[in-house]
Amino acid sequence: MKYSTLAQGDPAKVLFEEKRRQESIEEEGWRVLRVTMKDLGDGAELVRRVLRLVPPGLTVGLERRPHLWFGAV
Repeated sequence: MKYSTLAQGDPAKVLFEEKRRQESIEEEGWRVLRVTMKDLGDGAELVRRVLRLVPPGLTVGLERRPHLWFGAV
């Protein structure tokens, strides 16, 4: 729907605007990780993807809290 109906016939414009929003967020120092419903089915892989975005050294002292996640991590 986002790239068809909401695009009002111009999905390229929607994609361009989405890219610009993400670039603006990243320019402020944030990191972006896009996740789909399928990604949520593999909690362990999703955690690995998130941790790859965390700067080195910041993961020291992190502890697993499986009860906070609906999947097995």
